Amino acid sequence: MTCLVEKIIAALVRTSIGNLLVLKKSINSNIVVSLIMTNLLTSTQKIEPLEKILK
Repeated sequence: MTCLVEKIIAALVRTSIGNLLVLKKSINSNIVVSLIMTNLLTSTQKIEPLEKILK
């Protein structure tokens, strides 16, 4: 079950970074980094309840 959660996290990270790399061309890299971190934080918060269900 843990492997499944890790795969979900990896997919969310790839999607988040993929979407934000497009933005990097037009805005400051510091803003991109903070957007990625914010996006990952919200993704992680969504996964925590899922992880509890899968245990």
